[in-house]
Amino acid sequence: MKFAGGVALQEYDAARVKTWLLWSGRILSAFGVLICLSSVFAKLTHDLGYVREWERLGYSESILTGVGLVQLSGIVLYLIPSTSVLGTVVMTGYLGGAISSWVRLGEPTPMMVPLSTCLLLWAGLYLREERLQSLLPLPKKTGALG
Repeated sequence: MKFAGGVALQEYDAARVKTWLLWSGRILSAFGVLICLSSVFAKLTHDLGYVREWERLGYSESILTGVGLVQLSGIVLYLIPSTSVLGTVVMTGYLGGAISSWVRLGEPTPMMVPLSTCLLLWAGLYLREERLQSLLPLPKKTGALG
């Protein structure tokens, strides 16, 4: 399978890496989306435990449904390939607000959930979206030491 100085082998390896990146991105994205959907579900059903935490953060239960629909809209944008970057930006803003709410209360541990969710969404998008990879390329090793 090694032709013309290894060109066919390099193309095969590049295709395997591309497939691996795509599926890794899909898996990370799925985790981020599932976390967000569980939050949307709790908001839209006015889960009692969620309502208690929501009010402890200083928000009224009356806005819970609207905020849940905004979050759901961001997830829908994220899942549509042509609007996935916009969806990620919307979700970053939304999750940033969640982080600021926890920081305002002086409780840094719960803020790890929105932070890690945001990182999952961005990492998943980055791995499955070639436009982002070309816009924000990761440094590549060159040479034996480098």
